[in-house]
Amino acid sequence: MMRRFLLCLTALLFALPAQAVTVERVVSPGGIEAWLVQDHLNPIIDMEVSFAGGASADPSNRLGLSALTAALLDEGAGPLPSQAFQAKIEDLAIELSFDSGKDNFRGHLKTLTPHRDEAFELFRLSLTQPRFDAEAIDRIKAQTLVELSHNRQDPDAIAAKEWFRRMFPSHPYGLESDGNEGSVKAVTKADLKGYVSRTLTRDSLTIGVTGDITPEQLGPILDRLFGGLPPRHQGTTIADVVPASQFGVVVIKQNIPQSIAIFGKPGLKRDDPDWFPALVMNYILGGGGFSSWLTEEVREKRGLAYSVYTQLEPLRHTGLLVGAVA
Repeated sequence: MMRRFLLCLTALLFALPAQAVTVERVVSPGGIEAWLVQDHLNPIIDMEVSFAGGASADPSNRLGLSALTAALLDEGAGPLPSQAFQAKIEDLAIELSFDSGKDNFRGHLKTLTPHRDEAFELFRLSLTQPRFDAEAIDRIKAQTLVELSHNRQDPDAIAAKEWFRRMFPSHPYGLESDGNEGSVKAVTKADLKGYVSRTLTRDSLTIGVTGDITPEQLGPILDRLFGGLPPRHQGTTIADVVPASQFGVVVIKQNIPQSIAIFGKPGLKRDDPDWFPALVMNYILGGGGFSSWLTEEVREKRGLAYSVYTQLEPLRHTGLLVGAVA
């Protein structure tokens, strides 16, 4: 969530070169904290929220539970079944979605200012009163199983799965974030409801807002949106981990005309004092697109690959420097 929020700030910097961007801390009457960047040039409000949790906290016999929950929160909530809920979102031109990473469960809402109240109410219902109707569960499970079947043949997915499994052989980071056929089929409505009550809690909540809204307007909205969430996080405690520093070269043979390579090593967490020097280093090495050394040497000078890149992966319990080339 923080990466996406920083991207929003960067977009504002480019869009408003003559104006200073101020990040304001907003605390609601009920004590809920958010970070706000006001922009009243356009009637748009964008909100990102993040909860601690994610795929690394999934039970071992319910791998993929967080991903399924994310896919189902906008499939009907409160009095609105899936079709009516989605129709309302479309009619009001609202963007509303959820996704699950390794460490966090995230929500995104984008709306025009005139539809602010309706958009925030739909978001509130998704978080606090998801329906998890049988039809929606069966449909999303079926879609997930198709995707898992595709990933078993996809060279990028195969390489990534094996890389994380070897970097974290005895840690949840090495498990399948989207689950497997058996674990996905085993997920029940009770599992989904339990995940929501354990994970979507006020004490693990981070909120970023940009757009056409003032602190005075935002404060009461925060209480209305999030005041009904459970107060305490009850998720699984995950230990910090040191990635495997060396595991050599692993080749998985596939009958395809192109090789996919993922490489990497232990990196830095975001609170490391060398984080910002590392950002600059990675931009030069492989994170700067056509201005990076790797692109210049591998693509431009030698024509060996269409793309090559590196990126820092600051996870909650470890840090990685990861790259890929094909």
